Amino acid sequence: MSKKHLTYDDRLAIQAGLQKGLKVAQIAKNIGKDRATIGREIKAHRSIGIQHSNGQQL
Repeated sequence: MSKKHLTYDDRLAIQAGLQKGLKVAQIAKNIGKDRATIGREIKAHRSIGIQHSNGQQL
């Protein structure tokens, strides 16, 4: 594992991995970081998107 901090490119890779439906462990392996680091990053920066049954964003 390299460096302690995530770079902007790391964050873009996390976002891309999530959009592709990859698991946290696979994203971590792809960018060479610990899966706990990736999990914390996702938890800290996820947006809560709640949608009404008619599809409107709340």
